[in-house]
Amino acid sequence: MSVGTLIQPDSASQTAAQYKANIEASIRVLTRLAASFAPHEQATPNMTVRVDAGMVVNGVTLTEQAAQTSATITAPSTNPRIDRIVIDAATGTVSVVTGTQAASPTAPAIPSGKLPVCRVLLQTSSTIIGNSMITDERALFSGAPGGIFPGDLTVGGNLTVSGVGPHAIGVAIDTRFQYLFAGIYAPTGGDGFGLGITNTLSPGGGASGVTQYIGGVLNKAGSGTHTNFASLMLIPPVINAGAATLTNATTLHITGAPSVGTNQRALWVVDGMAEFGGLINLSGGQLKFPATQAASGDANTLDDYEKGTWTPSVGGSATYTTQTGVYTKIGGYAFLQFDLTINSIGTGSTTTVSGLPFTPANNATFAMNLLSGSATNLVFLAGQINAGSTSFAMSSMTAAAPGTGIGTAVFANSTGLRMSGGFNV
Repeated sequence: MSVGTLIQPDSASQTAAQYKANIEASIRVLTRLAASFAPHEQATPNMTVRVDAGMVVNGVTLTEQAAQTSATITAPSTNPRIDRIVIDAATGTVSVVTGTQAASPTAPAIPSGKLPVCRVLLQTSSTIIGNSMITDERALFSGAPGGIFPGDLTVGGNLTVSGVGPHAIGVAIDTRFQYLFAGIYAPTGGDGFGLGITNTLSPGGGASGVTQYIGGVLNKAGSGTHTNFASLMLIPPVINAGAATLTNATTLHITGAPSVGTNQRALWVVDGMAEFGGLINLSGGQLKFPATQAASGDANTLDDYEKGTWTPSVGGSATYTTQTGVYTKIGGYAFLQFDLTINSIGTGSTTTVSGLPFTPANNATFAMNLLSGSATNLVFLAGQINAGSTSFAMSSMTAAAPGTGIGTAVFANSTGLRMSGGFNV
């Protein structure tokens, strides 16, 4: 049938010829859509349903389906029954969904991938199917709520979905979710991914770029207690039994950091507390703190770790064969070691070492590990660290005595000394 131009027929304002012509044109406009898969009785009624020709769109493929006859339907044996006539959403092929007989029967569910055509109400006495037994259910395409898109949907412009919810794709509505995506998929080979989101952005100069932005507004109730508020919650995957060996099972898997940029981070918590309720396993073996300590007054907070070198010195014009020092600072405590061998004492101090890398917050002691070539014969030697000073004097004994003293010469040409100790910073 050729097409026509839809002009609303109006018997009051149009001549008889115009009125007739407009009716015929309107029928031409509506026939293709109105007659598509129209269900009705056979020319000679029997226990089948005639379905007129129609068309379905699967993605970008238009399929024209000729008129069809349903499979033969048998009457129920004890109670009425409602059957459904459906078509395949991709091909338009007709099939019958048999219902369950009951005193007050209900229509069977529409199978996945099918579109409804009609319901057929059958009695135990039915021998033919007439139009009075058929209820048209066609809803092949509709922009209204509940409309069905047969096959893939390609949107050339903007796609707007009501922000009210609940909405669901691939699963029944769950009123806890504004938008819910679910489904079952078995890849034919290789990796399998449930949901993929990837895009390409070109932000303007000086602007930030974020490929996926997750945030929102959470409103507290007027009373009661909320257990959790969060922008993102990850639930461990349910892993069903199988014969395969599974090496790594992970709730959040970050494959790496970007390869460009001044700072390349796989995970960046800009501010706030990051809390871990389970074990932290540093399989890479490293934990980095900032160069400048972010001091904490909490006794259970580790706020710094640093290791490095320092240079012990007796000052003056002294020269050295060995002059090395190392330290490890954990939180507010520094542990130090040094190895000092004097070549020529010159004008250097014979009792004091300077150059501590940190200023002690308390009095402490360096223990002697090795001493050779002392300027004085000693029976005891230690380094006396005083709070607030980066130099420390040698505290010694030349013989058995009630206590140690400061001022006895220790350093001379060729004196060697190794010590270790620690103090609060």
